[in-house]
Amino acid sequence: MPTHEEPKALADYLRAAALLSSIGRAWAISWVDLLVTRLWAIGRTPGWGLAFPYVSRFTNAAAGTPNIYVTTSVVEALLDAAVIVDEPGVAECGHAGMRFVVEGLGAVTHRGHRWLRYWPENDARIVNVQASAAGLFARVDSQVGDAGMGALADDLIDTVLATQRADGSWPYSDEPAGSFIDGFHTGFTLQGLTEYARWQSDGTRTAPVADAVRLGLRYFHERLMTPEGLPRGMADGRVSLDTQNVAQCIQTHSVCARDSHDLTAAFRLWSAAGVAAATKGSGRDTALRWSLGPNVLATSHLLKALEASPRRD
Repeated sequence: MPTHEEPKALADYLRAAALLSSIGRAWAISWVDLLVTRLWAIGRTPGWGLAFPYVSRFTNAAAGTPNIYVTTSVVEALLDAAVIVDEPGVAECGHAGMRFVVEGLGAVTHRGHRWLRYWPENDARIVNVQASAAGLFARVDSQVGDAGMGALADDLIDTVLATQRADGSWPYSDEPAGSFIDGFHTGFTLQGLTEYARWQSDGTRTAPVADAVRLGLRYFHERLMTPEGLPRGMADGRVSLDTQNVAQCIQTHSVCARDSHDLTAAFRLWSAAGVAAATKGSGRDTALRWSLGPNVLATSHLLKALEASPRRD
């Protein structure tokens, strides 16, 4: 694999710098301009994707093919950075990426519900990215008064609510090939719902979204974590200390925290993961996109949540 830069990793670092800047870590501001410039330099059409060829049960994509997950991650990071830097082009680049998700990737309708495409010309119905996109679109509607984005966010939330199972879980996909339930994608879904609820202005979906998050978190704690607070890879499966799985578990507790117990669980897992990483010395933990980026971002979310919490113990 030749040396390259991964936009998802750069987006994680940029969001982390913005989060840390917002809680008074002045040193983090110096990284914002550099990371924005590097994201601009590798933008595509203007979406972003993986910088390596990718094959899964759902797609076969060439390196650089834009997808919804990486693009929404970059857009969120650029919108965060636009609050800090005095450069209108940062927000404009973010909005262009958002338009690419809506117009460039497009959507399909299945059983009356709208599904944004994950990959170009690919109609696989992936649940977690609908929730993440809904949180982003609700944010844009709240910040700039784009009612069209707000309406699209509502549609996507209806899709996510419709795919939640009676036990509170969500499958990866609304298709047999993706019927599995795993930890970090469930975390993406819970985080997207929580962020949508924070940005939504009219409150029409407040109660059903709150119920969905409550049931989803209960399932997460009972079936995707052990009684000792360690994350499982799959529902009722083995403990998975895969770095992204651990990082997203920390981030899910930080962003979706209901009380100090959630933050305590996040901090304990963060501490345990830090000790494990320091003693294990695995080369896998140096993967920028899969390991370091999610860990840096999760740590920043945790720090911000702890700053806002009345308890500091």
